[in-house]
Amino acid sequence: MINRYKQELRADFQQYYTLNIDEMGVGYRVGHAAELAVMLPQESRVMQRIDPENAWGWQEYLLADLVNRVRWLQWAQTPDGAKNRNHPNPIMAPRRHVEQAAQNPIHEVREYARQLNRPRKTGKKALRI
Repeated sequence: MINRYKQELRADFQQYYTLNIDEMGVGYRVGHAAELAVMLPQESRVMQRIDPENAWGWQEYLLADLVNRVRWLQWAQTPDGAKNRNHPNPIMAPRRHVEQAAQNPIHEVREYARQLNRPRKTGKKALRI
């Protein structure tokens, strides 16, 4: 962790534990530092770098949801709300980047031929497409 997030870990150790990371191994054991590092709170710099969703705690998610609902209720009582247009912009929570698989994977002709030549079931348990 220290090799990957050195600056964040240095700042978090100073803020949360008032420990200088340069004294690790001298003023306190390396094992102790490792135990402290894994117990850093969700909103710490290191945890936010590991997963951007950690930037918000449950309180922030609840507050954002509350504000979004109040905005929607106010909007619903306007002429725009009656005509279902110009919706209010919601507060968006931080999200992690998720890689999505291709919707139409590319297969070789042999793979398509193999799938099409598979035996089909008949009778009551026949597949319906």
